[in-house]
Amino acid sequence: MEPREDQALLRRLDKGMPQASGTRIFFFPWLGGSSSAYIPVAHKLPRDVASFALEMPGRGDRDSDEGFPDGEFAIKVMALSLVNEMKKPGSNFFFAHSQGTHFAYYVAKLLRKEFNISITGLFVSNFPVPVSIPALDLRTLRDRQGICMPLRIFTGLVKGGWGLDSKLAYKSHMGYCAYQSQELWPVSRCILIDHWITKEFPLPGADEPLACPIVAFYGKEDPAVTLDMVSEWRGLSGNPESFEVVTMDGGHLWFQNSSSRCEALALELDKRMKRHP
Repeated sequence: MEPREDQALLRRLDKGMPQASGTRIFFFPWLGGSSSAYIPVAHKLPRDVASFALEMPGRGDRDSDEGFPDGEFAIKVMALSLVNEMKKPGSNFFFAHSQGTHFAYYVAKLLRKEFNISITGLFVSNFPVPVSIPALDLRTLRDRQGICMPLRIFTGLVKGGWGLDSKLAYKSHMGYCAYQSQELWPVSRCILIDHWITKEFPLPGADEPLACPIVAFYGKEDPAVTLDMVSEWRGLSGNPESFEVVTMDGGHLWFQNSSSRCEALALELDKRMKRHP
């Protein structure tokens, strides 16, 4: 199976107003996230900014769509699905939160290499740089179980402070796992799909700077990711002198389900996109 354009991947989030500015921003989802999570942010951006998000298979109206076999395949599909929109006159920005930051980084590299398309700027949020992710250690059964067994995965994510519902890690004395419930399974399934396709990361060249500037956002009460980790994105910026970390209130999923924080994020994004038209 060869990677090809996925016409269901790219979703328009704004209200489709005429784009006088020619500015576009593409939102990359986090582990188990969907495009709809970015709608409150998109609707707070100016009307002349075109907002898009990526809707991965296995969620929402794509529940029955087959997922991508691995991360590298997914990156190629993302690039192929973005090309036509990004070729249009204007500026292209990426915003990515948590695990989505690595996909945005690799997609930006591939677009420049294969299609001669460069993004104007990359906004990252609450995640370390790609090269910091350790390669898989499968030497022991415990290591393999931690990667493959859903309950171990959810327990690690919940205990690690990644913003998941703590019920995902619950197992009764009778062996019942809450993540299998009708209520939680749709979310559980998305998280597992996304978790497994990233297991070959980091990819080769994960320490190479991009050709564009990077700005990092950081929810300062995040127990999983530190400010120092986020600050390491400076080394991947095409303009390290302009790199900055914008600190925000909240934990790992700092803007999710918060209208005021979505509005604050939109304000900060607009301010910085206007600096690099």
